[in-house]
Amino acid sequence: MAGVQVLNDNYTMAYAFPASTAVAKGDLLYWDTVALVAKPAALLPPGASEAADQTTFAPLFMGVAQDVRLSSEADNKAMRTVVVQGIFEYDCVAGYTPALGDLVSVTRDGGATLVSQKLTHTGVTSTTAIGKVIDIPSQVAATKPWGTVQTRVRVVLNGRITDFP
Repeated sequence: MAGVQVLNDNYTMAYAFPASTAVAKGDLLYWDTVALVAKPAALLPPGASEAADQTTFAPLFMGVAQDVRLSSEADNKAMRTVVVQGIFEYDCVAGYTPALGDLVSVTRDGGATLVSQKLTHTGVTSTTAIGKVIDIPSQVAATKPWGTVQTRVRVVLNGRITDFP
């Protein structure tokens, strides 16, 4: 399931995206400092480990894609809307028991490259975090199943490259 924005506000900006690059609504994005375009997490060149990828990704994290871009769109640097700060629900890695305030970041989820729409808490530090767990989305009225394994978490994400120091 795609990352879903829960609360809407005015924290959106338009940024350039590369030609012929598919972007889905909800993709976690980083700023390519060479090409000067926004790219989905899955396009970050893989480092030696997930922790290395998180270290590279975090300071370049710019936000969440609010628009779709098709790989068949050949126009270079077309503008798309990015939410640079907001509250979202995302899938999390299997077996994760979230706690209020857990720091989260991108994950490879067992693969060789980052996943554009999934979060992990494993090994995340204040320097590699892109957000924080603030809630658990619950399907049952008046319950919050803290202390149990979850498949989705509600997080506040803040584009670090677009944030004030």
